[in-house]
Amino acid sequence: MNIKSEKGVTLTEVIGAVTILLILMVPLSFIFTTTYTKCVVEADKAAAQQVAREVLYGDGINFNGIIGDLGKSNSKCSEVVIKDILPDGCSISIPSGNGITEYLYETDSSGGVIKYNGKRINEKSSSGKEIKIIDFYLQKIIKNNFNDNDQLRVQVRVSCGKSGIVEVESSYRFPNIEE
Repeated sequence: MNIKSEKGVTLTEVIGAVTILLILMVPLSFIFTTTYTKCVVEADKAAAQQVAREVLYGDGINFNGIIGDLGKSNSKCSEVVIKDILPDGCSISIPSGNGITEYLYETDSSGGVIKYNGKRINEKSSSGKEIKIIDFYLQKIIKNNFNDNDQLRVQVRVSCGKSGIVEVESSYRFPNIEE
């Protein structure tokens, strides 16, 4: 066996190979970390949108949401009571169709929570992150003429984790019933 064999790799070749590998790996790792961060933000946005939609349209099991309760109650715009809660937010009381119960949506005094008939709507997202309802606003739009309908505009602003503020808005047109 010849100890002075010229087979093998020099230090210069190893440094060159590592440098080329680093030049290729740095952009690839940046792409993966950026993509992962965007996936986390989008998942948080989806969780926030889901809670905002539950406030508007219900969860399909326990309550019907503001829009569903308005349709179910068959009430007139004048019968719906909206109260401003300081410093921000509001509550809405919708009379039920049978006149026995009412549907009450209100913000908690601690903020970040909407209660439906005293029960908290939003909890944590499926990822375990806290969901916070930032704003909850209602606006009555009264009809201008006979062909128009009274309308209730509902806006919910929610945040979850890194989602930023997600805003969902909807409206309900009351049936055109002459009072």
